[in-house]
Amino acid sequence: MTLRERKLKKEELEEVQFLKERAVENIFWHAPEYEYSPKSSMWYWTSLFLALVLIIFALWQKNFLFAFFVFIAELIVFAVADKHPKIWEFAIDEKGVYIGKNKFYPYDQLEAFDIHINEIGHDQLVLKTKKKILPIVTINIYKEDQEKIKEFLKKYIAYEQIDISFGDIISKLIGF
Repeated sequence: MTLRERKLKKEELEEVQFLKERAVENIFWHAPEYEYSPKSSMWYWTSLFLALVLIIFALWQKNFLFAFFVFIAELIVFAVADKHPKIWEFAIDEKGVYIGKNKFYPYDQLEAFDIHINEIGHDQLVLKTKKKILPIVTINIYKEDQEKIKEFLKKYIAYEQIDISFGDIISKLIGF
């Protein structure tokens, strides 16, 4: 049992064991759900200022529903802004890609993959699924595992350039 595994809760250890036993040939790791970026007090003040401007504009336009929506959205932003990510377990084997023990992407549901290199934090494994809604799945991977993952997945699905989505660009710009 590794040091990282010892730090996981009991139910997370059961999930880790489930994934490890799942296949003969597999790659296994756990990583945060998303890259956490700490927010400064200036970030919170800027967010509050923008929300107040939108609320004042909505009230001036007599659009009370929009003002209420902005208020609720700002409450949610404040509640979620400092939340630390959950640690998720991932596995790749000859059948597909596992995210925890509840989410599985068999290779016949995947079109392609790409690996995005980040200078800070984790690299990202990007999976393009055949789904019409939310076809992109992004998984954090460790820099030292990227080549091993790339070579393993090339046996089963195509490797192609997958662009970063507009939503991902915006979320990185605002610190989410």
